[in-house]
Amino acid sequence: MVVYANDEDVVKDFARLEAARILVNQPSTQGAIGGIFNSLRASLTLACGTGAGNMSTDNISTEHLLNIHRVARLRPNTRWGNVRAITLDSGVNAEQVLELYNRNY
Repeated sequence: MVVYANDEDVVKDFARLEAARILVNQPSTQGAIGGIFNSLRASLTLACGTGAGNMSTDNISTEHLLNIHRVARLRPNTRWGNVRAITLDSGVNAEQVLELYNRNY
């Protein structure tokens, strides 16, 4: 789904809809594929999401189609470091923490 709006309240209204991805102010076909106008993973095909019974709400890529064995080593996520610092402030609510963590770099 795509919305063309400069009003953040309109974008927040669209964000409440049950949609796998909501694109803001970008071409819908090329934007949904990912990697051109946004930071979505480039896609081989688009899934309509778990709400429609599909396996994923993500853009389907080779990582979804292959059985890849991964070994993960400790690497602190600096984005979480910022969230932890702000959650100690009782004046900050959960929505502000989520907004900070999910901001688009």
